[in-house]
Amino acid sequence: MSAKDLNRKGATMIKNSSGPGKRTNKSGFTLIEVIAVLVLIGIVSAFVAVRATDHHSELVARTEILKSHLRYAQMKSMSSNDVWGIHSFQNKYWLFTGGNINTKKQLPGEDDLDVDLAGYGLSVSDFTYSFENWGSPCTDAGATVRLTAAAPINVSEGLELRAINITPYTGFIL
Repeated sequence: MSAKDLNRKGATMIKNSSGPGKRTNKSGFTLIEVIAVLVLIGIVSAFVAVRATDHHSELVARTEILKSHLRYAQMKSMSSNDVWGIHSFQNKYWLFTGGNINTKKQLPGEDDLDVDLAGYGLSVSDFTYSFENWGSPCTDAGATVRLTAAAPINVSEGLELRAINITPYTGFIL
């Protein structure tokens, strides 16, 4: 063997030898790569789980809109000398004025005088709430019978139920 062949053979031996400080060509994943993938899978699965359980979002949204409509009627009563209220019958509700449930007015953000919750797959309990000029809730159209006990307004979608409570005397809506 020539010196040149020995040098080549020795270089090959040094390249292939493993020892302290030498890196060998191993295939696989490092621990950091595995942890990064697990974290990403956890984040994606948490997002999917939240989206999968949020199937009653229309119920939540429409309940909040009804609350805002009740507050609107209360505010209109407090800022005018007229009685304003909300009346619900057969899954529809509307804004009325003058102590007459048939004197319908347009609610903000709505296209029709009646808000039809059945069109969203929802149902709502029948109710009449009017507000006197101090914002106190009443259970009749003319704002003469004050609300003295909590009587929730129930909005439902199948078996899922959301309740709106109007606090007697103060008219706080939650």
